[in-house]
Amino acid sequence: MAFRYRNQYFQDGDAVDPAGWTKNVDEYTQEFNGYLDRDNFPEKSISTAMIVSNAANEVYSQILQTEANVSIETTRWLEDDGTTSFGSISFIAATDGILTAEWSGCWRHPRHGNWPAQKAVSAVFAHLLAGSWYLSLRLVVDGVELCQVPKSINTFSESAEYMVGSIPLAAGPHVVKLQARAAIVSDEGPVINHQAMQDHSVPKNDIALKNRELIAIFRKR
Repeated sequence: MAFRYRNQYFQDGDAVDPAGWTKNVDEYTQEFNGYLDRDNFPEKSISTAMIVSNAANEVYSQILQTEANVSIETTRWLEDDGTTSFGSISFIAATDGILTAEWSGCWRHPRHGNWPAQKAVSAVFAHLLAGSWYLSLRLVVDGVELCQVPKSINTFSESAEYMVGSIPLAAGPHVVKLQARAAIVSDEGPVINHQAMQDHSVPKNDIALKNRELIAIFRKR
């Protein structure tokens, strides 16, 4: 234990304030209730073998290498549906704490796939570029948006992104999900390019999510 000194000194005949007396008592009680440092424990007195696994943090990870198609025929947010796996982690928190979720991955845009080199398609390409296909990705925790990556426009054949966010959680079951949406850039919000959809000269390839990883780190309170 380190040397501790009184904050208050009293003499015979003083009217003692209990608060002052408590300050002196606090000087040594704080050495036991916190301030766990080298004054309290000798070197190497605590080892990793003495700490229970997952005592402070729980780490979950999901790595997916199979492609997941993001349909270009709907503007709703897509997620795991039992057939296509976008990414999802479920866990039960024994205590309150802080969750940090992060996602990284890459994808391929449809207009850069094996498209036929026909002049007839060029006019439709111009229409697509005027509206610009885009891919939007976000992480949601228990249905609440945690973070979102910038919209990825289809001017690149392939692209990659990373996102991370933190949120306090109460004890209980929780679900972290990746959601994806493909649409056309518009002042009115995400829309479907029906003109391109009806043109049979344009392949209706979906945007393909490729290698990706979802990580959830829960730090217990």
